[in-house]
Amino acid sequence: MNPPTHPHSPDWTTYYQAVEGRPPRETLLKALAKFDAERSLDSPNTLQAVDLGCGDGRDTVELLHRGWQVLAIDAEQKAFDRLLDRPIQREHLRTQLMRLRH
Repeated sequence: MNPPTHPHSPDWTTYYQAVEGRPPRETLLKALAKFDAERSLDSPNTLQAVDLGCGDGRDTVELLHRGWQVLAIDAEQKAFDRLLDRPIQREHLRTQLMRLRH
């Protein structure tokens, strides 16, 4: 199946090269810190997240490293190619190629 394309889509290769190696977003790190602080002993053992517009996975990778199961969604196959090249726990990762429309 060919990935969806848009006639005016940005040059994702250039974008991914520009953001390569960036750490997870500060908002994610703050949210995870709050979550960890408020998590009780009777919280579910399986932590699940959806990373919508995951790109090359800078936030997905952080969640995986912390033991979360992640559904990573993006409209570009190049995003998944880059994500899957990273050292990650693949057994906790699901990917879905989809373009959302408004």
